[in-house]
Amino acid sequence: MDRDALDRAIGQFADSSHTLTKHLLETNERVGVSFPSGFIRQIRTIQKRWPYLDQKVSHTLACVVQLSDVNRWHLSVWNVGLTAGTMWDWHCAVPVIAIIESLLIEYGVLQQWLTRDTKFKKVINVLHSRGVFDHLHQAELHELRDYRNELHLFLKRRVRRSDGSLKQHDRAVLALKFTEERLLEHWQAQSRAA
Repeated sequence: MDRDALDRAIGQFADSSHTLTKHLLETNERVGVSFPSGFIRQIRTIQKRWPYLDQKVSHTLACVVQLSDVNRWHLSVWNVGLTAGTMWDWHCAVPVIAIIESLLIEYGVLQQWLTRDTKFKKVINVLHSRGVFDHLHQAELHELRDYRNELHLFLKRRVRRSDGSLKQHDRAVLALKFTEERLLEHWQAQSRAA
């Protein structure tokens, strides 16, 4: 699609969204537009990323990745400013961080290094001490864990106005990718050694 066609589509979409918003404000009635097909990845495709996980666990995590696909579509389409934009970034980052936490815990349980009730902070430290990832990744995971902990709103110190970027969501996605790579590499090395 060329830029002119994209700009026209954006304009039409914006006009339609204003019409729907007016309807919502007047009636408070759910509109129920179907989500665009093809953007949400299939569960079985997502599960292939984690061959070391139990089927039920990987299914649950794949469902959260599908939620993240929906969030990613919205993040790519809408520009939300003010403090709502900052909170939206947080809202979209939290499920990604939850996937990271679950992957680390499940991998630690698989390796018999910890139990499922181990706190996220300790999980990060144990997997670092076992050589799954380096100190820089450990520090990044701790920062994301602290950010995730703002789920407890009394821990949230201040909500700043959004600058339009999606810093925390993007950080979480990069950390998830790196975590998945490190876990797979470690699991493959363990499998070869056995």
